[in-house]
Amino acid sequence: MPSSFLDFNEAIDEFNSICLTETDYEREIYNLKYFDDIYSNHPYVVIPRVYEELSNDFVIAQEFIEEITLSDILSNYEKGESFKVYIRRCNNERS
Repeated sequence: MPSSFLDFNEAIDEFNSICLTETDYEREIYNLKYFDDIYSNHPYVVIPRVYEELSNDFVIAQEFIEEITLSDILSNYEKGESFKVYIRRCNNERS
């Protein structure tokens, strides 16, 4: 078979592996705590607190933080608005 053809078995195995990794909530909680430690003193980055006692194999309970998200910033950047302009505009709208 030519190398340009997709190996469906390999694609399915990769998809399965990604799905299992993305739904490994113990690993996700570990990652959230890891990044919380790294960014604990950062002036702009905030990692939501994880409530492990309320989390289980099917859900991760986290603190809700109403702030500007990275996806908001990137979305507006793609539209041509700089980070500083976007932050300034958001702060003005809150006032």
